[in-house]
Order: sequence, then C-alpha cells, then structure tokens
Amino acid sequence: GVAAAKRLFEQLEPKFPRQKRTILYNTVLKAFAHAGDILGAESWYRNAVREGVRVNGKTFGKLIEAAAQSGDIEGAN
Repeated sequence: GVAAAKRLFEQLEPKFPRQKRTILYNTVLKAFAHAGDILGAESWYRNAVREGVRVNGKTFGKLIEAAAQSGDIEGAN
C-alpha cells in the first residue's frame, strides 16, 4: 500500500539524482491511486513539483487514476 511505497521511496530517494526521481515519485502516486486517495495523491504531486522533480504523462495519469478510483469524476477529467 501507500505506507510500503513511502518506505521504499525513503530508502531509494537518496540514491537518485533529483532529475531521475520521477519514477520514484510516480510509484508512490500509483499506490495512492490504487488506494483511491486523491487528496494524498495531490499532496504528493505538489511535493514532487516543489522538490523540482520532472513530472511526465505517467505522473498525470496516476493523478487521474487516483481521482477516478476515489469517485471524483470531475477531478478525473
């Protein structure tokens, strides 16, 4: 779940340069999406942007997936 993904993130983040951390952030976003936690996903996304992590199409796909899983049809559009 989300807690396990965050623990893995914390272990791996120091080993990746900031420019290469997109996959790490996206993995945690995926956990939020599977949990249907749109608020957590949005917060995690804002943190990634604040940290200067490069976001991509998969990042936005996970945000849409989190919105859809949570029942937030407006947010998924």
